[in-house]
Order: sequence, then C-alpha cells, then structure tokens
Amino acid sequence: MAALYGRILQSFQGAVLLAERGMLTDARSLVRSCVESTIALGGASRLPDFADRLIEDHHKHRQTIANSILADNDYASLLTQNEISKLNQLLSDIKNQYQDHKLKGVNWEDTARKSGLSVLYMTIYRDFSGSSAHATIDSLNWHIQSDSNGNIEALHFGPKDSEMVETLSGAVNCLLFAGMILIDDFKLSHIENELRCCISQWKTLTESVSLRDG
Repeated sequence: MAALYGRILQSFQGAVLLAERGMLTDARSLVRSCVESTIALGGASRLPDFADRLIEDHHKHRQTIANSILADNDYASLLTQNEISKLNQLLSDIKNQYQDHKLKGVNWEDTARKSGLSVLYMTIYRDFSGSSAHATIDSLNWHIQSDSNGNIEALHFGPKDSEMVETLSGAVNCLLFAGMILIDDFKLSHIENELRCCISQWKTLTESVSLRDG
C-alpha cells in the first residue's frame, strides 16, 4: 500500500507539472494512472484477495508477452537459444504454479465498485481514458482547431488551458481519496483532522468555481 501511494503521489506531481505547461492531454493521462493506482490502493485495503489478483495479473502479463514473442517468427528468429529457453521456462513455471488455470487480469471497474471507489472510475478513469490516454478521436480533437460548424481550420500543438480545472480536480480528488484510505489502514489519526480540513477547503473551492463558471 505504501508503494501504491508513492505511485499515486508521483503521478499527481507529474500531472500538476504538465498542467502548468499547458500539456493537458498528457497531464490527464497521468491523472488516469493516478485513479488506477488509487483504485488499487482501495482494493489492497478493502478486498482480502486483491494482492493475489495483482500477482495473477502480473503473471498473466508476462505469459502474454512470452507467448507473443515465441509466436512471432520474425522476432523469435532474433533471439538466442538461451533466451528462447528462458521464455519457455517462464511459461512452464507459470503453468505449474496455476495448474492450467486460465489467468485473469485485474478488472478495474469491478475492483472500484467492490472497494467503494466507483465514483473515481466512472467520472475520471473512463472519461480520461477515452479523451486523453488512448489514441482516439476525442484525444485527437485536442490538436484540432475548428469553427462553429465543425470545419477544421488549423492544427494546434501548443499549450492549452481549456479543461484545466477538470484535469487538476481529478488529480486532487485521487490524492484525497488515497489519503483517507491510508489514514484508515495505517491508523494515522494524528493527521486525520488536517486531511479532513483539506477536504473541506477543497469542497469550498470546487463549489466556488462551479458557481463562477455557472
């Protein structure tokens, strides 16, 4: 859990730095990573078998890579016999460990729901996945300038400040959720009041921004 929080904090810091420079699509990709790590933190805290799921996901990933390499004749031809043997040994070890059980990856939507973090998954993870993290039509629209009729006028590759509030709000929400999870699990009662004060200030700030934009 401490390692997950370190990852959350680093993603948060990276998102803020990129947002300061107007690189919002990349900032939002880091916010999405922040959400995923926060959901993992919630899973580690509230789901007894989550560590096993994460380990199984790790082995599934390694199994998929090894099988893909061995199945690609062009790529496999570049490997030494020793490297091929190591890949086959890896596959054999995984097979023996899981007894032909079909490995499953972590289902982040299910993990979020079961650990009480669906709001992060539904409002940030899904949105930022399609609008920033992946090469989609929505993510490409960040680089297109169009008129009121939707006609493309120019391409844009410089800094932007649109969606700045939404981007930073997602990052802050992740950090606050993660902080509350850690306080509960690590019994950090000496900082609970301070964090709750931060949450109260954050709610006041977001409400004032919403009223201003409205």
